[in-house]
Amino acid sequence: MTKFCISALRLSTMALLLAATLLSFGQRPGDLVISPTRVLLDEHGKSSDLTLLNRGLRPVRYRLSLVDMDMSEEGILHRVDGNSPVSATNILRLSPREIVLAPGVSQRIRIAVFFQPDQKDGELRSHLVFEPITANARNQTLNSESGPQLRISFEFRSVVSIPVLVRHGRLGAATTLSEASLTHESGTWTAKVKLNRSGNRSVRGNLTATFVSLDGARRVELGQIAGLAVYFPNTDRTIDLKLEKDLSTLGKGRVEIQFSELDKSRGSAEAKAEIAAPG
Repeated sequence: MTKFCISALRLSTMALLLAATLLSFGQRPGDLVISPTRVLLDEHGKSSDLTLLNRGLRPVRYRLSLVDMDMSEEGILHRVDGNSPVSATNILRLSPREIVLAPGVSQRIRIAVFFQPDQKDGELRSHLVFEPITANARNQTLNSESGPQLRISFEFRSVVSIPVLVRHGRLGAATTLSEASLTHESGTWTAKVKLNRSGNRSVRGNLTATFVSLDGARRVELGQIAGLAVYFPNTDRTIDLKLEKDLSTLGKGRVEIQFSELDKSRGSAEAKAEIAAPG
């Protein structure tokens, strides 16, 4: 019984040690603050500065690289193996490509585009990745009066990426909303809709759901997704928007779902769909 208690105590001590190691060595999500979180380059603005800030408790070395990512129909990004047909990596330049940020210290990064003489009209895209460079996880055997102990040390690395869009020449895009519906599960209402994109550029805007009474006199905002994007060349994205109100208490009317782009410089795309409210 005594041996069992001692073993349990050792296991508890190892768990506490592991937790302390994770906190002391790991980089927490949110420690790296990047501004802006999206870069758009074109003939009128061929370069952009980004500001990086380390809000963590220790210095961190970051490696900067450009990678290509695809977006699924649900809006999930995943890295592309090989070259993407819309990759911008060959015409983008970074400076610097590796930095060390002390706690509370910020630094500027410059990214620039160098268009080819025969650059075609259209949009290219890559993602700028900020990867912390840390020591590998390690195992250490320590000796003490109570015998050998195994200390396992892990490091959590939070890799951050932001999109970099390069536009050249004449571009345009249009959007529509389709397959709009309402579902009610576990006391929560959800608006489901498909955002369709056409044209030769990505779209990015706010998707908002609003209840409108039957006579149009009352409007109640139900929820919003800000900065929603459909990246070129994807043609659509399926969206679930959880509503903040109980539709059954709002009475008769309709639910308006509207998408509106934020950037007005090259013509903004907008779309609207309506669903009968269940009240």
